[in-house]
Amino acid sequence: MLQPQFEGSGDELDKLLFYIGWVSVAGKAELNDRPIEGAVRVLRGPDPTAFFAVNGLGQQLRLKCIGAGRLGPNGLNRYIAAWAQLY
Repeated sequence: MLQPQFEGSGDELDKLLFYIGWVSVAGKAELNDRPIEGAVRVLRGPDPTAFFAVNGLGQQLRLKCIGAGRLGPNGLNRYIAAWAQLY
């Protein structure tokens, strides 16, 4: 089930912040220098080791690299996400 969590600010930093839907296992990787830009929303998937997002065009992305983050609304972890690819 999709749960929209759009960023409300146009600030540059906000473009790097994504609401990640943790399924169970947190990923570990070094931060990449090519961040995704634009708002995404949480998409909970069946794979416990995957992180999912939806870009502004409604395309499903699988995040491949996760950086440090902080707690966000609704108990979701809010992370700086690095590069992703269409899933």
